[in-house]
Amino acid sequence: MEHDALYSALNTGLCLYQQEHFFEAHEVWEEVWLEEVGRTKRLLQVLILVAAACHKQKTGHQVGTSKLLAKAVDALDALEVGALAWLGFDIVALKLEAARALGESDRRIRDPGAAFEPPKLPHEVGPDAVLYLHGFASSPRSFKAERIAARILPLGVPFERPDLDEDDFEHLTVTRALRRARRCLHDRTLVVGSSFGGYVGALLAAQDERVSSLILLAPAFGLPETLGELFGDAAMARWKEAGAAPVFHHAHQALRAIGYAFIEDAAHHPAIPRARVPTHIIQGTEDAVVSLDRIHAFRRAAKPDLVRLTVVPDDHGLTATADEICRIVLETVQLLGLTRPPLTPRPPTAT
Repeated sequence: MEHDALYSALNTGLCLYQQEHFFEAHEVWEEVWLEEVGRTKRLLQVLILVAAACHKQKTGHQVGTSKLLAKAVDALDALEVGALAWLGFDIVALKLEAARALGESDRRIRDPGAAFEPPKLPHEVGPDAVLYLHGFASSPRSFKAERIAARILPLGVPFERPDLDEDDFEHLTVTRALRRARRCLHDRTLVVGSSFGGYVGALLAAQDERVSSLILLAPAFGLPETLGELFGDAAMARWKEAGAAPVFHHAHQALRAIGYAFIEDAAHHPAIPRARVPTHIIQGTEDAVVSLDRIHAFRRAAKPDLVRLTVVPDDHGLTATADEICRIVLETVQLLGLTRPPLTPRPPTAT
């Protein structure tokens, strides 16, 4: 099936699903499923199972609901092995929702009065997205994230900004942040990463072809060395000995512990990732955290003209450069031709 037609059918089904017209959503997705192959076909099978389960629930067939949801969870287990995100769907989140609904359905078999909520699905999906990755001890609601969101969201282009801490800052690692970021990838993704998020974004781009371009804001290349220079040898030694250390978390405006596993895990990743896609780096002249030498090392290792560097009179936070950053992000969105999800004709009201 043609690319736009596939997404249009997915969104037609999602629109029906949100209206609780589960049988009609099932029919739309099944028609597409017959034409697809591979991972796309397996994802459509999951959507069909979920819609069928919700239809069973709506018509009072609780045992059938649980059987179908159990099949959906099993199918998502297999799908997650090869991809954490596909066609704009977060496979991990979808599996968690299906498993939650399965538990509620099983309880209703024992207690018909127990609550049941259908698995939450996105309202729409599309091939393109902007993915914002926040910095260390920051959040997806940071100043820069909010400024960029305010410029992107009116365009209708999906704007993803996951919490890389996942409500567990103490056990944050580069590996875990990479996995969380990968769950947000679309077919064509512009990744905007700040500091730690810039380093994670560069690693992600080197590993996944769905990253089309990078905008890196003071990226923390050479992460263990960068933190060592920031905190000093004595503090790093105490951190290692204690197993955790307090750092100021900007989102909480308070000290929060971070485990030394953060440093140990970072050592298993390339200090200077391989540049694979067009990359624009914005770096401040007054940055006391990230060394410009590591930025130059990233550029030297890249193919000619692949990496562009803009040096601005600003510090590591780049807050004074927010307007320029937004301009660069919008310019890159237009250059890549990123668009809103394919328009979906409003489905007729189902009976």
